[in-house]
Amino acid sequence: MIFRIKPFTLAIICLLVSVSAGFAQSFIQNSSAQDVAFTFYKTAGATPHYERWVKASEPYLSTPQAKWAKVLEDQKNFLRTSFDKFDPESDLIITKIKARAMIERPDDPEIDPMVITLRFPHEREDREIFLPYEFGGDNFAVIIDDLNERKVFEIPPKETPYVTSHLGNREITAVFRLAAISADIEKPFMMGEEAYWLLATNIASLSLWNKTGVLVYEYIAPWYFSPANEDIGSLKTKQEEIRDLLSIEIDPILMPIQNP
Repeated sequence: MIFRIKPFTLAIICLLVSVSAGFAQSFIQNSSAQDVAFTFYKTAGATPHYERWVKASEPYLSTPQAKWAKVLEDQKNFLRTSFDKFDPESDLIITKIKARAMIERPDDPEIDPMVITLRFPHEREDREIFLPYEFGGDNFAVIIDDLNERKVFEIPPKETPYVTSHLGNREITAVFRLAAISADIEKPFMMGEEAYWLLATNIASLSLWNKTGVLVYEYIAPWYFSPANEDIGSLKTKQEEIRDLLSIEIDPILMPIQNP
């Protein structure tokens, strides 16, 4: 696949997740950098550089030199076994991004849908958004290929009252489940002075949660069945359960690679 990198300023969303005491009970957790690295190599049909990864890891670097050989072999075997068991089709990339819901109300709310558009921190039309990960000394940039078309929702009239009543101040957390579609293994893409391996994804599901942990709405791709796939009306009876299970505290930052 030829990646469609547009010739304009690039940007990266860095996700800084603050872990609270209640977060341990959360049933939605961000994928690790190792998950992303495994997804990249599985999608590309390539074998990871286990030795390089181990030699860049803390367990190896903090080990006395006399024990390097054993640590290297043990960690390589661990990574190799973990990689062999990893399935990117079921282990989708999960990431949570803070966003604001912009509402466009219809002229006739009983007939026409309400439109919600997601806006991300410092988002601009002349910037391409990537999600950055680092593992074993390698940088990976996850591209959400269909982000622009999926960040606009049409809410049917029958669901509008529920959605509007739970949006609150419209500050929401967008939870993405991303399915890999292509990985560019030939050479990394340069962003400033950093080299990134590119991994293109499509959105399997995108759920919107308000600040109190209430699921407001969810988009589900026709080819994907989400764990939270339920009729929006039935969610009203489960809000206390969801609120107890989910605790999200996020402080996302948009870091420009080049000055505008």
